[in-house]
Amino acid sequence: MVAIKASLVPKTVADPGTAYSAFLIYGPDAGLVSENARTIALHLAAHSGPEPGEIIRLDEDDLAADPDRLSVELRTVSMFGDAKIVRLRMGARTNPDQLADFLEGPAIEGRLVVEAGELKKTAKLRKLFEGAGSAAALPCYPDGARSLEGLVDEVMRDNGITITPDAKSVLVGMLGADRALSRNELEKLALYATETKRVEVEDVREVVGDASELALDAIVRAAFAGRADQALGEYDRAVASGQTAQGVLLALQRHVLRLLRFRLARDAGRSADQAMRMVRPPVFGADRDIFIRQANTWSSRRLNALREGVARAVLLGRTEPTLEAAEAGRILTSIAQASSR
Repeated sequence: MVAIKASLVPKTVADPGTAYSAFLIYGPDAGLVSENARTIALHLAAHSGPEPGEIIRLDEDDLAADPDRLSVELRTVSMFGDAKIVRLRMGARTNPDQLADFLEGPAIEGRLVVEAGELKKTAKLRKLFEGAGSAAALPCYPDGARSLEGLVDEVMRDNGITITPDAKSVLVGMLGADRALSRNELEKLALYATETKRVEVEDVREVVGDASELALDAIVRAAFAGRADQALGEYDRAVASGQTAQGVLLALQRHVLRLLRFRLARDAGRSADQAMRMVRPPVFGADRDIFIRQANTWSSRRLNALREGVARAVLLGRTEPTLEAAEAGRILTSIAQASSR
C-alpha cells in the first residue's frame, strides 16, 4: 500500500523515482493537481531512456470513443523505442475498473499519471492505487500560507523580480486556494513589474485580485472555454467556500459587458490592441490572449442577447431567491454549450 503523505508530496513530485509505474494525483485544488501531474510526467519522460519519452494526454471522451486506447498506449512503446507516459484526466464517466488491469496485472511498458478531483478514503479509484504495489497516490490540498510564500518566491525569482516583505505579506493574503489561479496572478504581477524589477504593496493592490475574485474568474473562464462540467464544478466549490449565486451572476454580467465593449470596438474597425485599451478593468498577460479568443467566439449580436439573458437571471435571483442557484447553473451551462459550438 503506497499512500504518500501530503507533507511528502512535493518531494515525490520533484523526484518520483523508478519504483512506481502509475501515479494518482488527486485533491480539491485542481490547479495543483494539474501542475503536479505535469511535473511528474515531464520527469518520467526525461528519464525514460536514451531519448525523452512521449507524453500522451487522454480524458474520458477519448476512452469513451475508443475503450482500448489506454491499453494500446500503455502496453506498447513509441516508434523510437521509448516508453510512453500517459496523462489521464478522470471524469465522472470514467470507470476506475478500466485501470485495474494496469495496476494489478503484469508490468506495463508505459507509465500512467492520473488526475482526479477530491476523493474520499472509500473512493474506489483511491483504494485501487493505494492497494497496488507499483502505484502511488498523492493528495493535493489547497496551499497554506507557507506554500504560497514559496510559490511567490519561485515565480518572482524565475522572472528576476524582487518583492518587498510588506508586498509579499499582502500578496499571500490575497491569493486563493487554487494553485493554477495563484500562479496566473503571480505571472501577471511579474509581467507588470518587468521594467522596475521590483514589486511594492501598491503594485500588488493594483494588479492582483483577492481570493473570491480568483474563484469567480475560474468559473467565468471555464464557462466561456466551453467546459460546462468544470464551470459547474468551480461554481459548486465557490458556493461551498461562501460565494453566492448572485455573486457568480454579477461576475458573468461584468465579463459579458467587457466582451461586448471589445467586440463593438472591433466591429467599428479598431485593431485588437486598440479595442483592448477600451476594456475596463484592463486585462494583463496570458489573460489577454484568452479574453481575445473568447471575444472572437461571439458576435456582437449574440453577446448583446447574452447580456440581456444574464440581466434577467440577476433580476430573477433578486426577486425569487430560491431559484437563484438553479438559474446560475443554467446560465453557466448555456454559455459553455454556446462557446463549445
